[in-house]
Amino acid sequence: MLTSIIQTLHLSYSFGNRSVLNDVSLIVPKGSIFGFLGPNGSGKTTTIRLLLGLIRSPENNISVFSKPINDHRLSILRRVGALIESPSLYPHLSGYANLNLTRLLLQVPSRRIDEVLDIVQLTADAHRAVREYSLGMKQRLSLAMSLLNNPELLILDEPTNGLDPAGIRDMRDLLLRLNRDEGKTIFVSSHLLSEIEKIVTHLAIINQGRLLFQGTTEELQQVHPSHVVIQTSEPERAITLLASAAYTAQQTASRRVELRVDEPSQLARINQLLVGQGIDVYGLQTQRNNLEDLFLNLTNAKK
Repeated sequence: MLTSIIQTLHLSYSFGNRSVLNDVSLIVPKGSIFGFLGPNGSGKTTTIRLLLGLIRSPENNISVFSKPINDHRLSILRRVGALIESPSLYPHLSGYANLNLTRLLLQVPSRRIDEVLDIVQLTADAHRAVREYSLGMKQRLSLAMSLLNNPELLILDEPTNGLDPAGIRDMRDLLLRLNRDEGKTIFVSSHLLSEIEKIVTHLAIINQGRLLFQGTTEELQQVHPSHVVIQTSEPERAITLLASAAYTAQQTASRRVELRVDEPSQLARINQLLVGQGIDVYGLQTQRNNLEDLFLNLTNAKK
């Protein structure tokens, strides 16, 4: 059984009369890269603020490291690194000087500055003024600040927001290395589904304050099965034949038929059915839904 780092139980929150979160129960496994996904305004940032104790849950139903955040906030935060919204940096100071100010507040050894600079690959730029940094470098410097206390858990809110493709790739590679090489559990919120899909081990999808899905990417694929594209000599006859075997298919292009399948073993049966009735099959290809397709399918199904 996986050990959970974060757990919320029926978490709800409102700003005045406006409900922001409704009955959100999360379980974030230790050692995971957990994607917290949803469109802007879905409740992601509010959830993160609650997890960090920046706003207080009246029901005390949030636990981090198996401790209620309302009762143990300071001891919990000593084990957490966070990057929330835009980086807070002093542009006239060097990257090293910015890190040193945070190091003094955290009371960690000075050697840790060189360690985190190496982790985020900013050693060569450590003594340049931050105003000369690209946005991606500023994001990596902010992440270095969150690593100074060598946290077990990283909580990141939209860490690739505003970055160009190269900056997004650099951040993605950095998060993978932090998880693989440094053993960090990473909770990352994002609306960039195609990027998050490349790194997460587990994910939750939230929309309009409600949790629509939680689990692994493989489990999400099972919720919305893959589909098969068949190239055939007689698409109309193939559709009729498939319907007689309880498969719902449609023609999507010239000589192409598409249908959903629940398991790979169905592919062989479909091929045998068509060929057995004299229909030539030129190609039979399984296509997995990407995360964006799955998200849209899931949110549309819940409307």
